[in-house]
Amino acid sequence: MVNRLRLRLLRSSPHSYAAELRNNQIPKTRERMLIIALGFLTSLLLFVLLVASPSLEWKLTSSFYDSHMGLLDKAANAASPVIIDIDEQSLRRYGQWPWPRNLITELLQKINRQNPAAVGIDALFSEPDRTSPVAVQHQLLNQFGAHLSLEGVPEDQRDYDQLLGRTLASGPFVLSYFFDFENTIGKDCLPPSVNIAMLAKASQKNPNQALYQPSGLRCSIHPLSESARAMGFINGRPDNDGIYRRVPLVIRHNERIYPNLALQTLSTALAVEQLVLESTDDGFILKLQDRKIPLDQSGNLLLRFPGPKQAYQHIAASDVLSGNVDPAIIENRIVFLGISAIGLNDYRPTPQDPLFTGVDFHATIVDNILHGDFLWYPNAARITELASIILIGTLFSILMAWSGPLAIILFTVLSMAGLLAISNNLFTQSGIVLSPYPAILTISSIVIATAIFKYWREQHRTHEIVQQVLLSQEATIEGFGAMAEYRDPETGGHIKRTQNYVKTLALALKNHPRFRTALDDITIDLMHKTAPLHDIGKIGIPDEILLKAGRLTKDEFGIMKQHTQLGADVIEIISAKVGQTEFLRIAKEIILCHQEKWDGSGYPKQLAREQIPVSARLMAVADVYDALISRRVYKAPYSHKTAVRMIVAEKDKHFDPDVVDAFLDVQDQFMEIALRFLDSEEQREMLLRDDDSAAV
Repeated sequence: MVNRLRLRLLRSSPHSYAAELRNNQIPKTRERMLIIALGFLTSLLLFVLLVASPSLEWKLTSSFYDSHMGLLDKAANAASPVIIDIDEQSLRRYGQWPWPRNLITELLQKINRQNPAAVGIDALFSEPDRTSPVAVQHQLLNQFGAHLSLEGVPEDQRDYDQLLGRTLASGPFVLSYFFDFENTIGKDCLPPSVNIAMLAKASQKNPNQALYQPSGLRCSIHPLSESARAMGFINGRPDNDGIYRRVPLVIRHNERIYPNLALQTLSTALAVEQLVLESTDDGFILKLQDRKIPLDQSGNLLLRFPGPKQAYQHIAASDVLSGNVDPAIIENRIVFLGISAIGLNDYRPTPQDPLFTGVDFHATIVDNILHGDFLWYPNAARITELASIILIGTLFSILMAWSGPLAIILFTVLSMAGLLAISNNLFTQSGIVLSPYPAILTISSIVIATAIFKYWREQHRTHEIVQQVLLSQEATIEGFGAMAEYRDPETGGHIKRTQNYVKTLALALKNHPRFRTALDDITIDLMHKTAPLHDIGKIGIPDEILLKAGRLTKDEFGIMKQHTQLGADVIEIISAKVGQTEFLRIAKEIILCHQEKWDGSGYPKQLAREQIPVSARLMAVADVYDALISRRVYKAPYSHKTAVRMIVAEKDKHFDPDVVDAFLDVQDQFMEIALRFLDSEEQREMLLRDDDSAAV
């Protein structure tokens, strides 16, 4: 749409370039060729620079990712993980970290009693617990030769590590470990984890070689790592600027592929025993049941982060230990146990939060996978970014050669806005990271390089700027009206048809004594433009109600009826910012009142007769007629003849009788409009039927 609008703007420019060429052809031709050459060389230089320096290109891409992360709606819900947090409150109550492992055991046991789906433990226990009774006994004996009797200490309470190990074996706990990329250590540690099978094309040789391959690994001590049912690594790698945007979901070690803590915890919760890692041109697709997780060529997942305020529910570990947590909060949910206390340095900066805890990382990964709202940066995006430098650079160079200072500013703003709009839409709707910044940098460089060169020759073009602004305003109105089409694709033709029905009815009633003062040419034009907005409030109606196949329940219909007020509220918000206009007034009338009925039985205000605005009365007939002739998830289409009969039956009840009379006069035009904007061949067949039947 953005490209089409831009093309319309260019085509509608009133400026005559041919006349300018005739006035001073030779010097202008030479100047324009120089500008085009300068712009092309600038584009080529940027292209070579970014191709030669992938890190610089990623810097531009990641800058877009960072600045637009806030556009994503990433709030936690009942399916999101819960975090048991060893926070400042917990340390004040139970002492400094590390805690004795009998206390960790008690914490895990209390979590397990609340039936979590799985518990990921973001902590490494690499040393024995020196507070265990047996450890204290050995220390006294070795240091002082003194023997401490453990008489009276229960047998199962003498070694806290063994105690914790038994607890780990008794529940859906997933222990952490850490891959070491420098030292060959941990050969005797074999982390139990879900099996990950590699699937590659016949033409691909060893695609898993691109995965991170560490030298060794650091595990918890044997009594714990040998007892754990499953384990996952907790490695994370920031980008060169120190910001964490990606996290490895899988790592290859000793010819086997291992999952990270979040992936293993989710696999444990879902009782998944095998995953498939499929090699693609863009990297990998990790298949977990019916979920397909896009990874880059190193096995990283690009994360969709929550905002600066915690998106996931945090529960203080001290509250769990003291029994102050409702079991329903944890039951059947994925839980992560981690540390957020200041001073323990488990913070990693993200685009959204400079103090994002490690345990929140694991929750974010699981939440991304559960909701399937992945972000990814495919090879096609990188190719598009690089190609846009040459393509847009060349086109913009030509544009610069034929434009004045004000036009340059306008074209620059429109181009950048268009690029941002396309990238924003891909980012928010499809999760594709396609940065407009390389192209914007190209445009900016060309503008700077050419503006000084040609500034003295250019003149102001006020008329052209005004025309461009008017076209932009019109395009904005059309785009706002098209929002309903994106929300419910079933109603795309409905919008165009009802818009033309309303105009047809208004023209038919223009000279009617009751409507003569209300329906002048300007008002009719505004009704035609605002009619597409009549159902804009349905954007706020849940899919399970809006798209329900069948009759709505009373409660569901009550929610559906809110769409008129929701749409009117949108117009009120706009009016508060830009002031009241005739466009907004008529838009609000249609949106709020098109479901009112002539006899007062409609909604939302139960208006009756002349209380209902004229625009809404026309919209009511147009809306109902089109609903009757269209297939919906809850009904089959009716023929034109049947629709006319049903509308006439509602005369003086649902509809203004004079509007129905006008409808009868122009019913053939209604059919012509319907045939012009058909949804399907089935609709054509039903419209033309000469009986009262409906489609099956």
